[in-house]
Amino acid sequence: MASARSRDRRPRGPRRSGKTSPIDEPREPFVSKTHKRLLQIGSAAAAIGSVLALVFTVGDRVSGLFESDEGPRVRVDRVELEAMPLRTYLVTKEREKPPFHYKPTELESDVLVVSFRARYKGSAAGVKFPFWLTLLERKNGRAVTVEEPLEGYHNMQKPDDECGCHEIFQLPPRGREYRAQVQIMDPEAPSPDSQPLAEARSDWYRLPPPS
Repeated sequence: MASARSRDRRPRGPRRSGKTSPIDEPREPFVSKTHKRLLQIGSAAAAIGSVLALVFTVGDRVSGLFESDEGPRVRVDRVELEAMPLRTYLVTKEREKPPFHYKPTELESDVLVVSFRARYKGSAAGVKFPFWLTLLERKNGRAVTVEEPLEGYHNMQKPDDECGCHEIFQLPPRGREYRAQVQIMDPEAPSPDSQPLAEARSDWYRLPPPS
């Protein structure tokens, strides 16, 4: 399983006239009209056959090209957002055991957890796929970015791999609605301004007000 880490126009020769003098004009052999018609039909059929053969040949080549240059196929199945104490996150998501290297007050404080599953096909082992996590808030019916996107990466352990991944955000103001956006980028174009290979968003999650 993949592991996640945060963060020609050519010159023409002289033109030749299409006209010939009566002396040089070639003589055609005698062919009946019926024979001519059959020859024309046969030539047309041969031409059509050649065109079809060319289409199928080119089509096969194009298909082969796409299959070989298709590149990795990435999919994000789901994105979930929830709040929980840091201690709970460490135990259930990071699979850590005490002692934790945090202060007791930090362990009991809530964090906002993003969980998502990504699947990869046709990728070589050892490739690192960058991802961006963005926290959005709903304001007046619009999704507004809360803070700068969080950068991380997935490290493929095998050619076809998947990742059950998670990251945390500091807890934003309570009593508001939030959602997380996941964007998995091309390893050769990791910038957030590039077109992602796959992206998905969570449902809106209302962070309960303080009790």
